[in-house]
Amino acid sequence: MRKIVIRRPGGFGKIELADVPPPAVEPGTVRVRVHAAGVNFADCVARMGLYASARQYAGWPLTPGFEVAGIVDAVGTGVPQHVLGTKVIGLTRFGGYADQAVIPLAQIFDLPATLSFEEGAAFPVIFLTAYYALHELACPPADSAVLIHSAAGGVGSALVQLCRAHGNFVVAIVGSRGKAEMVRSLGANGVIVKCEQDWRKEARSHVPEGYSAVFDASGTTLRGSYSLLAPRGRLIAYGAHGVMTKSGALAGLPLTALRYALLPRFNPLALTNDNKSIMGFNLSYLFDETELMQTSLRRILALLQDGTIKVPPITRFPLENAAEAHEALQSGATIGKLILTCRASA
Repeated sequence: MRKIVIRRPGGFGKIELADVPPPAVEPGTVRVRVHAAGVNFADCVARMGLYASARQYAGWPLTPGFEVAGIVDAVGTGVPQHVLGTKVIGLTRFGGYADQAVIPLAQIFDLPATLSFEEGAAFPVIFLTAYYALHELACPPADSAVLIHSAAGGVGSALVQLCRAHGNFVVAIVGSRGKAEMVRSLGANGVIVKCEQDWRKEARSHVPEGYSAVFDASGTTLRGSYSLLAPRGRLIAYGAHGVMTKSGALAGLPLTALRYALLPRFNPLALTNDNKSIMGFNLSYLFDETELMQTSLRRILALLQDGTIKVPPITRFPLENAAEAHEALQSGATIGKLILTCRASA
C-alpha cells in the first residue's frame, strides 16, 4: 500500500510517499480501501511538530489525516460481515493519508448515496468542528448575531452554513475579495474583506450592540474578537493558523514563536467583570467521545441529505502531491476544502 510518511518535523519537503505492507486488521476495526482523504490545517501544524495530539497519539514517523472515504475490504473479529464492501466515511486520528486505513468500527459511517468519495472525505472534520463550536460551546440564541473569521475556509464555510441553519445573523470575514462571493452564496448576511477594510470597525458597524458569539481560528485576532462580544457573549477559539508562517519551513519557527508569545492573555477577573467567556477545543482530543461524535455526525449527515447544508468547494490533489496540498493550504489563498485522491472512484 502507499501512504504519506513524515519522518521528522519540517517543511513541505519532509512529506514522502512510501510503499509499506498493508496494515493489520485488529478486533473491532475495519480496513478501508481509501479513495479520498481530507486535508486540514491541523495536518500542516502536525507536520511542523507543533501539534500536541500528534505527539501523543502518533509520534514519528507520522502519517497525517483525520478523515477518509472508501470501501471496507476487510473486517476484524467482532465486526459483522455485512459491513464488507460498504462505502463508508471514516474518522481517523492520524493515518488518513494512505490508500488503506484501519479504523475502529465506531468511527465509520455509511457514505450517503448522493455523495461521491471525494465529497465524503471533504466534510466530516470541518462540520464536526463547526458543529461542536456552535452547538456544544457557543450556543447563541437563534436570532442573535455571530461573527466568523476565515469564513471561506473549510471550518469557516461550515460555520456559516450551520449558523444560518440555526437562525443566526451571520457576519463573515474573508482574506480577499475573491472569496467574498462564495461566502455570500452560503448565506452570510454581511461579508468583510480583511485586506481592504478595518475588520473590527466594519464588524461593529454591522452589529453595534455586539455579537453573541465570535468564532476565531487565527489566534492573532483574539483580542479584537473579544472586544466585539456583547455581554454574555462567547469567543470560541479552535486554532491559531495566523501564528504560523506561510513558508512551511522550520526556518519560520522563530517568527512563529514570536507570534505565539504575542498572543493575548486574558485576565479571569476581567472576564467576570465583562460578563464574557472564552472557550477553546481541539477536535482530535474528542475522538474517544464516541456517543458525542456519532450523534453529531449523524445530525450533520441529516442536514446534508435534506439540503440544509452542502459540501464546500473542493480542490483535489493526488496522494503523491500531498506537499503541494499543504503548500496551497498554508498560502491562505484556497477556498473550501482540499482533498487527496488515492485511487479512481468506483
